[in-house]
Amino acid sequence: MASRKYAGFKRKLEEQKERLRRDLETAQETAPSGVTSADEPSYSNHLADEATATYQQEANLALERHLERELAGVDAALQRLQNGTYGRCENCGGEIGLERLEALPTATLCINCKSRQENRK
Repeated sequence: MASRKYAGFKRKLEEQKERLRRDLETAQETAPSGVTSADEPSYSNHLADEATATYQQEANLALERHLERELAGVDAALQRLQNGTYGRCENCGGEIGLERLEALPTATLCINCKSRQENRK
């Protein structure tokens, strides 16, 4: 079980999870399907109109993928809280600083390991 040290993070992560679920649901509801009814004539054969529609569909899909990744990260952090590994770096096993967790509650790497990872890119 999570230590008292991380007790506030559970509530914060659960709130973030709920917000992400709502955002994902909204994105899925408002995304244009790109499908028109057979009874509905399509008057736009202009390349610019088609490009705009394609761009919007791709942007919506990218947003949905981003929200799904964020949600998976929150779920993984909640699982780490439950199994007692929250706040431990997945790379070196060291402690992830509280300041880092405050800024990014889903962090899986300590600041040193994250910096090394970024420098390799």
